[in-house]
Amino acid sequence: MKVFSAIAVLVAAAVCTDAAHAAYPAYAQQDTVPRVGEYRVYSGSGDLASLDAVVTAMAGKEVVFVGESHDDLTGHHVELELLSRAFAAYGAEEPTARPVTLSLEMFERDVQYVVNEYLQDQITEDQFRKSGRPWPEYETDYRPMIEFVKDHGLAVVAANAPRRYANRVTRLGRDALLDLSPLALASLPPLPYGVPSAQYREQFQMAMVEAMQEMR
Repeated sequence: MKVFSAIAVLVAAAVCTDAAHAAYPAYAQQDTVPRVGEYRVYSGSGDLASLDAVVTAMAGKEVVFVGESHDDLTGHHVELELLSRAFAAYGAEEPTARPVTLSLEMFERDVQYVVNEYLQDQITEDQFRKSGRPWPEYETDYRPMIEFVKDHGLAVVAANAPRRYANRVTRLGRDALLDLSPLALASLPPLPYGVPSAQYREQFQMAMVEAMQEMR
């Protein structure tokens, strides 16, 4: 599987005053979203780039990972920009058209059918929100992407493991998932799932310690 990492999107601030804006080099016109703030895009080597360059780099790749801060509105608008530009570049016109699918961590696997029902106009948005368990800031952060997908007939993958099973692993260990019913296992990846390397585990633990210290 060819994977391109789009985690080169660096969000500056949700709101940028003229004084703060002057501290940075001029922004590329296509990389400015005045409604929510300013952002800059960098390549993997640290060079200043653009969203157009990110979309171009998607060509021939099967999966694009986009890192985000869940509470950053500018970042969510950048995600919508990437989605809409990817669809315009690769999903809309023949002969280069290929499926464009949105995968979201915020929806858990056991509500995939609820997501599908809403996208297919089988249930109302109100029922979708009540049954799909979206995150609290869904209206501002993720709804624009869902509505874009709905308007263009695309698919959404509810990608997260149900919280109750993640909690079971936290309490009882990863092997505790093996005791679940076939219905429950259908909402999880194939088991046993892989384990992180020692280096990744160490980096993750250090990041969590730093985050907890900042919260104090």
